[in-house]
Amino acid sequence: MDLFDNPFYILNVSITDNRHCLEMSADELILLSDPEICNKARDILIHPRKRISAEVGWLPGLAYANVNEILELLESSAGNNEMFGNSTSVSSVDTFSNAFDSILPTKSNNTADVVLSLLKPSEEYCFEGFALDIGKLKSIENSIGLDNIVPITRANLIAARILRFSSFCTKDIVKWILELAWVFEEIDAEVVLNILNQERIKAEFPIITDKSTIELELKNRRTYFVYVIRSVLTKLSPLEIVNAVQFSVDSILNGVNESWPILIEKMIDDYEDNIQEYLIKYEEYLETLNLKLQTLVENEIEEGGTNSSLVDLEKSIKVIEIITCLNQWGNIVRPILINRKRRGQQHEVSSRFTNRVRHMSIHLYNEYDEIEIALQLLNTLFEVLQGIPELIDRVSIDIQTLNKIVEQRK
Repeated sequence: MDLFDNPFYILNVSITDNRHCLEMSADELILLSDPEICNKARDILIHPRKRISAEVGWLPGLAYANVNEILELLESSAGNNEMFGNSTSVSSVDTFSNAFDSILPTKSNNTADVVLSLLKPSEEYCFEGFALDIGKLKSIENSIGLDNIVPITRANLIAARILRFSSFCTKDIVKWILELAWVFEEIDAEVVLNILNQERIKAEFPIITDKSTIELELKNRRTYFVYVIRSVLTKLSPLEIVNAVQFSVDSILNGVNESWPILIEKMIDDYEDNIQEYLIKYEEYLETLNLKLQTLVENEIEEGGTNSSLVDLEKSIKVIEIITCLNQWGNIVRPILINRKRRGQQHEVSSRFTNRVRHMSIHLYNEYDEIEIALQLLNTLFEVLQGIPELIDRVSIDIQTLNKIVEQRK
């Protein structure tokens, strides 16, 4: 559930409003908008059990005035009109324009995006290559309540921001996805339960007594966040998707935190499901290149060295094509292999592909004495499989065996 589909947003009410306020707001809005939508939103919010989903998907702990300001910033962020057809609201941009005039070296029409960057506390504050006045920026952060929001609220805001990207720069998207993933790891069901109960007491609704109810809603929320990540990735080209997943994996591998966010695991699982057909095509393409290479080698043997320069050139071109195929395959499959390695699982498709390259290389040596080509292919495969012991060990043994033969011949 997106923030702008949440019953609290639809009825324009606070999470601490009582039943009477909810019904009054619904009655007023029915005259101005779709009665069915308003009635459905009201029915959800006045029902103690049904409203839990709306509460967890909203902005717990954030003051009502701050809620409106932040949502207006989200609405006015670039790209919202294109994706959602909402009317642009600029009141919050106007509210903070004077403050930002003293921070930004030049006037900008992206004030909303600068403010929303505060949702990423781990990010260094910068804008269009200029350092910002962190003190003043922190003051703005405090004024709209972003300095002390709980993880579930931050995660819901980040998810809403991700859905409203106007430009799809891969690295920027990855930064927001990683921020969402790490913030989700910080969410504590007990904390969420306590905050919701405090707000329910103010709203005169029965408190939630079973923490497992919150845990279930957080699991549902996780499913929604996976959907958000999937939605933004589908806006990218296939190559950009591969790069985005690679950037995510590399960022985690290079970080100080040894744990893996569950949302990144789910993202790679999604990626694996969608990439299967491409991996099969690479297998087929590899086999095609292999047959062409073998044909060249066989023709060279039959012709007894005639036109050897031309044949050598053709062989070199074909070997380069195979090496390119291996590297491209490696870029695609690497995140999957790393994700499966962490879980102690093997990837059957990759094992099959690896064995195919090994057998192809060994065949080139055994049948045609093409030991240099065999080593080229195996060394490329060795580089591609770095960090995957169960696959790289087999390749390493093959390389050692062929290198010994080369030494013996010398």
